[in-house]
Amino acid sequence: MNIHFKRVIVIGCGNIAVNVLKYAFENSEKYGYDTEFVEYGKQEFSSVKRYAVEHRLAFDIIKKKEDMLPFFIGKADERLLIISAGNFYLFPKELIDNENVKIINFHNALLPDYPGRNAESWVIYENQKVTGITWHYVNENIDDGSIIIQKSCDIGKNIKAYELSKLLMDLAFEAFVECFAEILTDSVVAKPQQRSKEAKVYKSFEVPGDAYFNLDDGAESIYCLLRALDYGKNRVFPMATTKYQGENIRIKRYKIVDEKNLLEMDKRLYLELKDGKFLMLFYEIIDS
Repeated sequence: MNIHFKRVIVIGCGNIAVNVLKYAFENSEKYGYDTEFVEYGKQEFSSVKRYAVEHRLAFDIIKKKEDMLPFFIGKADERLLIISAGNFYLFPKELIDNENVKIINFHNALLPDYPGRNAESWVIYENQKVTGITWHYVNENIDDGSIIIQKSCDIGKNIKAYELSKLLMDLAFEAFVECFAEILTDSVVAKPQQRSKEAKVYKSFEVPGDAYFNLDDGAESIYCLLRALDYGKNRVFPMATTKYQGENIRIKRYKIVDEKNLLEMDKRLYLELKDGKFLMLFYEIIDS
């Protein structure tokens, strides 16, 4: 087997980065490359860094964007594979065009649809039924490079953004294992994307529905918005707000219930769903 890379560097965070780093390291002796990890911006309680330390892997923490390119160029004296997994650094053209460097990236949607940030939220917000993951080569445009492998999955009618995010990371690792040997031997039959220049690329500052709804939007649409904004303990997006009885309110919690259970002085309201159940919203009044 003709391995085209002498060094593999994983950059990213979260479960997908941990699993990819672990798999790359465990196979490094078999394929004859060195494994490293780089963290862009200091991550609190980084599970990837912890794995690197425990297994005595070379790792670097790079806090400044301007230090990233010199770091990677310094590693590209031999053939270098960069694996971007849960990574928010945009690789510059100078690195992408380096003949010693190949970069692959995990994206949490079925490209060319939903390129950019927080794709799992946007598919929920837009009430899509199916989504998936893409591993692709990196070019100078965001999430635009040729596709290596894709896997799809159904979007459950009650799934929240943080739950879908985990599901997609698990799916991405499964796909990575399937295609890693072909990536190392540079034998992937990649599929160019067909994306129009006018296609929307979702930015990090964009929020589904601007985190606002009207009570007459319909319970199903409101439920989609709430689930799209829901990253559990991680506050990726602000909580949803609306106007109720002349007051501006913020939704603190929500759940699906079979029947109303109104309690005196309890700040909650109920929206009836098409199946006869209710979307129960716990709220607080906020300043206008």
